[in-house]
Amino acid sequence: MASKKPILKQKTKKKKWFPIYAPAVFGSKLIGESHVENSDLLQGKHINMNLSTITGDMKKQNVMVKLRVNKVTDGQGQTEVIAMHLVQSFLKRLVRRGRTKVEDSFTAKSKDGQLVRIKPLVITTTNCVSSTASDIRRETKQWLKEHLKKTGFVNMVDEILAFKVQKALKDHLKKVHPIRSVDIRAFKREPIRGKVPEAELDMLPEEEAEQEKAEEAAEAKEESEEQAPEEAKKKADEEESKDDSEEAEDEEKKGSPDKA
Repeated sequence: MASKKPILKQKTKKKKWFPIYAPAVFGSKLIGESHVENSDLLQGKHINMNLSTITGDMKKQNVMVKLRVNKVTDGQGQTEVIAMHLVQSFLKRLVRRGRTKVEDSFTAKSKDGQLVRIKPLVITTTNCVSSTASDIRRETKQWLKEHLKKTGFVNMVDEILAFKVQKALKDHLKKVHPIRSVDIRAFKREPIRGKVPEAELDMLPEEEAEQEKAEEAAEAKEESEEQAPEEAKKKADEEESKDDSEEAEDEEKKGSPDKA
């Protein structure tokens, strides 16, 4: 009789939960935990979160931030901000008839040597001609580049979240045309591609552009799916109330005597 082969048990390493904390600019709060074999595996992890979840301020619910674990100390992951952007549904609500939307996307270097992608969005109070829109776009780019040269990446993020950058830029652009609102729809780090001359910064292709489009499409789809049940319920309630009113009219006609 053939002897049975011993069954080899596969050894699995036991995983543990390690905490991850927000950057100092957000108060170094606990934002979650990661289930990994050891704390060293936390290094480089990316986290996408709504800013209101981190700060507890519902006024920040239109902002998404991307964090990266850049340091692990005593089994705890410390993160840094690498990107932030406004949610698509908020941007759609900004545009109305009779206003001009001025958008741009360019790269610039900060005071601390970071290569940054900036995407400003300016909404005018009234429609303006294309030449005026071009002036607004040029002034916006020049002002943001000069301000970024005086400010580091982290400080710039703090100023954008505090709405200091948008307010100062709006006051500057009022000299060109009446402005309704100024927003920074995206602000993120770009990988340094060697020594890039200042004149060629605007011509750098945006990395992860397709990924960003896919994320925006997924976000818009999720929003429409959330609204669909509400719209269907509203339609059903309207039809039900219509049927009730028709039945009431029929009963009233039946109950009233015919006029001679």
